[in-house]
Amino acid sequence: MARAKIIVNPYSGRWKGQRSVPAVEAALKEAGVDFDLVCTAEPDHAIELAREAALEGYSPVVAAGGDGTIGEVVNGLMQAASDRVAGPLGIIPLGS
Repeated sequence: MARAKIIVNPYSGRWKGQRSVPAVEAALKEAGVDFDLVCTAEPDHAIELAREAALEGYSPVVAAGGDGTIGEVVNGLMQAASDRVAGPLGIIPLGS
């Protein structure tokens, strides 16, 4: 099984994203998921993080945030896919 990349927008849902990180990590560990978690630092950062994760072979790439975060992660996956089918996307809803 490939390693998952969890991309968290800490600002989503009025900082709900940041407050949710410990619970997200605990749930993934309990489920036996092999993962790396990273938080975005600025607008559009999730695009870059998702593109890099896909090119590095992470699967799935998971967006943890609101609709904006999900859109950015999808954009990053599509950029990495080029002429191929984009890899799997996971969503952890943390928006307002």
